[in-house]
Amino acid sequence: MNRTEILQKAQEQVLEYLGKLSTREKRVLISVVALLAVLALYVVADEISTAFDRQARELRILAAQSEQVTEKLTRYKTLVARQRSAEQQFKDVTFEGGVRSYLEKLIQHTGRIQSGQYKITPSRSRKLGENYELEPYNIRFETSNLKLLVNLLEKIPYGDKPLLITQLEIKKSRRSDKLTVSVDVSSIKYVG
Repeated sequence: MNRTEILQKAQEQVLEYLGKLSTREKRVLISVVALLAVLALYVVADEISTAFDRQARELRILAAQSEQVTEKLTRYKTLVARQRSAEQQFKDVTFEGGVRSYLEKLIQHTGRIQSGQYKITPSRSRKLGENYELEPYNIRFETSNLKLLVNLLEKIPYGDKPLLITQLEIKKSRRSDKLTVSVDVSSIKYVG
């Protein structure tokens, strides 16, 4: 006996059994089969709905993360461009007599502040990236000439040998006749 014959025989037996049932028994059987079908459909639909909800939640999370990655990538590209620009700007800058000597000349010539009327304090140098070193200095002085102060502050970052101004503090004296200036500047030295 092959498979199709077995299926045909089983089908005949089921039809014969159903034929012997009364109308009431057929209705009960149809109701039970329909109820089982509805329950099975409910279980399957619930699982599908849960799967779709989970996927929708994961998609929202991925979309948010994608936006963050895009923002961070844009920020990274901007920072890399700034770094390259700063490296290019400071790579060829050398201070023959040292940074302190350059600052003294700049203060005396551009700011017209006499020797002894300013104080330059070096701080500990630190690495800046792989190829550069940051040498910070604090400059303190008093001035009454605002135009010379502006020229000096402009010459520090935009002069022949640019330095970074990292902090600037200007206070008026009690009589408002002088300005007390504290400037933190840093040189960037290529150490290769």
